[in-house]
Amino acid sequence: MRSATITTGPATNLVETDTSTRFLPNRLVDYARLLIDSPHPDVAGTWPRVSAVLGRQALEITLSRFWLVAEPGVEDASMRAQLLCLSEYLAPRLVTRVRYAWHGFSAACHHHAYELPPMSTEIKGWLNDVDAFIKTCDAVVAKQTPPSRNC
Repeated sequence: MRSATITTGPATNLVETDTSTRFLPNRLVDYARLLIDSPHPDVAGTWPRVSAVLGRQALEITLSRFWLVAEPGVEDASMRAQLLCLSEYLAPRLVTRVRYAWHGFSAACHHHAYELPPMSTEIKGWLNDVDAFIKTCDAVVAKQTPPSRNC
């Protein structure tokens, strides 16, 4: 597992020291894990939802990058449509885990007074799935060749 290189200030949230990699999906996953493992006082009580937002952003950025190589134009479709199309290109088990993670993150991001936030173990599981997805998609993007369809 990677570790994030960050510093914290007295009245600031996470401050990235290397701005060239600030919004890379794997960095967002690192930040989410960091919040779970050692929440900053500024996010006390909200860290589960903040971690879910970071995880969801990492997943969505990765998916957008994937579509730009695999099937340009699909990144403009709704997220549900993109997740449905994904099963034509990647292993079904990974796609199922990614869909489950996205739905879990989405539910956690939409706060309702009567709902509890997700548990850290749930978020960590979703983040592990997103991490696997990032690695798979990064390999496709690095080749700059679309994966063959499963059908």
